[in-house]
Amino acid sequence: MRRTGLVFLIIANLLLLYRLEYPWDDLDILLFLAFGYWAAQRHSLLWFCPLLVLGTLNHETALFVPLWYLLSPFEERRPLKEQGQTLLSALAVAGAMALCIWLLREHFYQGRPLLPGQVFEQPLPLVANHWHVRHNLRQFLIEDWRSGRAFISLGLGATLLALSRLIFLEKQVRAALWSLCVIASIIAFGYVNETRHYLMLLAFWFGYAWPARWVSLKALSRS
Repeated sequence: MRRTGLVFLIIANLLLLYRLEYPWDDLDILLFLAFGYWAAQRHSLLWFCPLLVLGTLNHETALFVPLWYLLSPFEERRPLKEQGQTLLSALAVAGAMALCIWLLREHFYQGRPLLPGQVFEQPLPLVANHWHVRHNLRQFLIEDWRSGRAFISLGLGATLLALSRLIFLEKQVRAALWSLCVIASIIAFGYVNETRHYLMLLAFWFGYAWPARWVSLKALSRS
């Protein structure tokens, strides 16, 4: 079953290939594959920090790791004191990561290239990213259906429905909410047609859900 899961992950990865691939995408896959398994085992955030340091140096998407723990009240019912400690530690880690990312950007970013005729988008203050909500909604609802990319809109729509169903049925609520936050960030700052953006989400769910499925099937085969 483990080999089967690996084959499915490779196939799904190939289906989401995009003409632009970056080294940090591959590292994101490894990070969130590991984090998916870590989250499924209900381990604490602090013990994941060594990998989180590497993730912070790699890409801003590492901020989704402490977000998982900030969403813990939606799933875990623990004493208020323990819940408060989890939230405070997640906020502290997220703040330290955000500061590190900002310092790295300020130190290493050399500015926009001087290219003739090149038009650049206006970045947002503080986060320095670009706002693409209007463009992405038009791609998702209209343009993809006209240009032969309906499979992207169908896949994204099916994913949104599946995540919403999990929340409605109160199954894997935190994982579903966390995934919706990832998709919302893609709609806000990325491009819905750049399928490489979904690789980290795919890796997380394989790490999060597949081991539990493998264990349950193994127990069933023994009974």
